[in-house]
Amino acid sequence: MERKPYMFILATISVLFLGLSSHAWPEEALQEKDTKAYKDAYKLVMEEDWGKAAQALDVFVRTYPQSTYVDDAQFWRCYVKEKSEESLEEVFSCFQDFLKAYPESTWVDDAKKKLIMLASQLAKQGNPRYEKIVQQFYEETAEVEIKLAALHALEEMGDERAFASIIKLYDESPKDRRLRQRIVNVLEDYESPQAYEKLKQIAMNDPDADLRRRAVYAIEEREEDDVIDVLMKVVREDEDIRVKRAALNALGETDNPAVIPVLAKVAVEEPDEKLARAAVNALEEIDHPDVIPALQKIIREAKSLEVRKAAVYVVEDIEDEVALPLLREIALKESDMELRKAAIYALEDIECKESLGILKEVLESNADVELKKVALYALEDYEDTESTDVLYRIALSSKDEELAKAAVYALEDRVEDLEGGDPAMLLEIYKNSKFPSVRKAALNRIEDIEGPAAIEMFAAILKTEQDPDIKRTIIYALADTESDDAVPILTDIAMNDKDIRIRADAVSALGEIGTPKAREALMKVIEKKK
Repeated sequence: MERKPYMFILATISVLFLGLSSHAWPEEALQEKDTKAYKDAYKLVMEEDWGKAAQALDVFVRTYPQSTYVDDAQFWRCYVKEKSEESLEEVFSCFQDFLKAYPESTWVDDAKKKLIMLASQLAKQGNPRYEKIVQQFYEETAEVEIKLAALHALEEMGDERAFASIIKLYDESPKDRRLRQRIVNVLEDYESPQAYEKLKQIAMNDPDADLRRRAVYAIEEREEDDVIDVLMKVVREDEDIRVKRAALNALGETDNPAVIPVLAKVAVEEPDEKLARAAVNALEEIDHPDVIPALQKIIREAKSLEVRKAAVYVVEDIEDEVALPLLREIALKESDMELRKAAIYALEDIECKESLGILKEVLESNADVELKKVALYALEDYEDTESTDVLYRIALSSKDEELAKAAVYALEDRVEDLEGGDPAMLLEIYKNSKFPSVRKAALNRIEDIEGPAAIEMFAAILKTEQDPDIKRTIIYALADTESDDAVPILTDIAMNDKDIRIRADAVSALGEIGTPKAREALMKVIEKKK
């Protein structure tokens, strides 16, 4: 029979039961009535509308008994029975009848896996005949995956022979990687010492690196006494970098402080940068005070700059004040600019009085302007008066134009939300800065403030401002407020400004506001012109 599947995953079965057939519509039948009817029924299955799906599938089988899709429909009908929570015996009988009726169907393997799963559940409910059925599947089937599914079911039912058979199946299938991967997944679910011993053997000795890596992940959460020894042995002796990295990650997942010195040693001494960074990242997973001293050692001694940076980023994520002295030393004295920036980012996350003090030191030092900008932006997240005052002072009095402008940008949210700030700060910066770009930045920030405070500041600026471009910018901003508070200011400009183009802009702004008060102001302007 032509293979005509659709993607199907039985979500209720274990990883052993995956690998179901995939199906596609035969192009030559797309216009046939049975194809359309089947597609409609299948759509209801995918939409999990079990009642309508059951009805549509039944109608399809009665109407098109000779269709090439009839076996598909019968398979899905059994599936719908299961999802409709009919009795396990009825669902089992449905799949059993399907196998008898359609022994050549492309759904046969899927149906067998379902039968094994259902028989296992029924056997656990106290019906021994179903255990014999599972045993039959194991003994009589030639398909390896069906055998493995049956073995797993038997083991769950307490059959002691099943585990030995699974191990034998692994050992006798050296060329079947996919099967061996499945068996490793099965062993991960076993809590027995025998399963752990087999996983250890695979992790340390299997010739297939991918299987060794999978076995490493499988043992990382085991509680046997020698788990750490096994993982460290893999780190030391395995020749595949992926397996070593998996073992380093697994050491971190153990959350055992005993591995901290090992990971630190790898991070400092390992010539392969990826492995060294994996050791650093593994330290982040361990919740213990000894992690910070280990990271300090890495930052000071690691051969690779990238590894040292990775350690700083881990300190940032841990957000531990114990690291502040080291971060201060890096931020102020380290020769590498990127590492200094990483330390400042870490200070941003460790938000406290001491970290604020270090950021102030950076800003007061002779550090590079770009580094000082990073410190400024780090201050944005400090919601206190002291940090606001630092930003204001730099914006107003810094001798470096770029740094002053960066301070204005950093002040924006603080001033707008009134978190330790005062909108008048921006007005003072605008009035007193000697840098045009800083004054413009302050003006732009004032534009972003909503409410009467911004309008009052615009009015104050317009009293002395002579630059037509700036006046025009403020007029547009006043129009955007759509507030009656802006009307008197715009009216005065429209009637009295010496520049006819500025007066015209003010008239347009009144029109944009469009309130009764603004329309009344426009009438005054018109009357004056008369």
